[in-house]
Amino acid sequence: MPISAMGKYIDKKSFFHGLDPRIKFSWVFLGSLVGILYSSFIPLLLILISTLPAIYLSKISKGALIAFLKFMASLGILAMIFWPIVVSEGSTVLFIIPLINRPYYLEGVIFGLLMVIRFISVAFPAVFFVTTTKTEDLVQSLTQSKVPYWLSFAIGSIIRFIPLLATEMETIREAQKARALELDKGNLVKKIWGAISILVPLFVCALRKVKYITIAMETRAFKIHGKRTVAKPIKFRFKQSIFLLPYIMLYTLLILSFPISGPWA
Repeated sequence: MPISAMGKYIDKKSFFHGLDPRIKFSWVFLGSLVGILYSSFIPLLLILISTLPAIYLSKISKGALIAFLKFMASLGILAMIFWPIVVSEGSTVLFIIPLINRPYYLEGVIFGLLMVIRFISVAFPAVFFVTTTKTEDLVQSLTQSKVPYWLSFAIGSIIRFIPLLATEMETIREAQKARALELDKGNLVKKIWGAISILVPLFVCALRKVKYITIAMETRAFKIHGKRTVAKPIKFRFKQSIFLLPYIMLYTLLILSFPISGPWA
């Protein structure tokens, strides 16, 4: 299963699929907020492990999980290789990088690994939120919670944009392969050039989609109507909020037990 499939809604009957979108959104928001606060190993690992019950309850296929883990593994390898080059701080020098004559520190490799764990701990809940929640249900539930419709629409558009761009990236990748561009072969320079040949068309495609959405919103007089009505309101069931209780307890315990070590330390 391609990694782009992880950004699409998967229609299944599971406990996590049946949760109120507001509860799942709160779960993602709290986990992301706490994950950003830390850059040390134990808190990030605990946050990552805490997502495993939700993954089990979502009944996502093993193929989708393996695709996501492969993507994360490749990202981790790149981070551990390039982070010490960008940030040359530490005390343990592994070797001197030729050509640029820059020390390659062990601390940079470890910090790069921690950044990947942080990214996974934040991305995992977001990915499973997208794959188990319909965008229209999220927008509707946020609007019912007195969130301004323009803000709810913006959040829904961002979530909807993720699988669209992932699909476009797969299309561009296949088109470049059809033009005899070898993306997976060659040295590092050729692979970087191959990545540029995908990212530039993807960026242009994203700008074009944003332009079309803007024109459609203007022609339909977006924001001119005040109160909006829905055909089938999503009722909030208080008993479902029990799902958040163990996560709130865990995040509170982490904040009380470990000093904040992220960007706001």
